[in-house]
Amino acid sequence: MKNKRLELAFLAVALVFASFTAGFFSGRASVKGNFTVETQHTGSIDLPAGSESAVTDDVPAERSLPNDSAGLININTADEYELAELPGIGEVLAGRIIEYREINGGFADINEIKNISGIGDAVFDAVSGMITAG
Repeated sequence: MKNKRLELAFLAVALVFASFTAGFFSGRASVKGNFTVETQHTGSIDLPAGSESAVTDDVPAERSLPNDSAGLININTADEYELAELPGIGEVLAGRIIEYREINGGFADINEIKNISGIGDAVFDAVSGMITAG
C-alpha cells in the first residue's frame, strides 16, 4: 500500500514537471526574436520581440539634474524632485531644503544644510560629495 502511494506521488510530480517543461518550451518557441533595451540605471534587459506594450506613456521623461561642471547638484537651484533623489533626503527633507532657501535667501555653504531639521551629520556625510551651494 505504501509503495502504491509513493508511486502515485512520484507520478504526480513527474506529470507536473512534464507539463511545466512543455509549457515553457512551447512559449519560448513562439518568440520570433529578442531585442535589448538600454536603460540609464540598470544596464540592459532582454525583452521578447512583440513586447512593446510593456512601455507605457505614464512613465515620466528622463530629467537632467542641475549639475555644475563637476557633476554636483546645486542645492540653491535644484527642485524638489532632484533633491529627493539624493541619498537620505526624500520628499520631506527636499521640501524643507526648498523652504529654508526661500526664507533665508539660499545657502552660502553646503554645511548650512545641517541647519534643516532632519539633516544631521550622517545625512550630510552621505550627500556632501554630491552637492554644491554655488
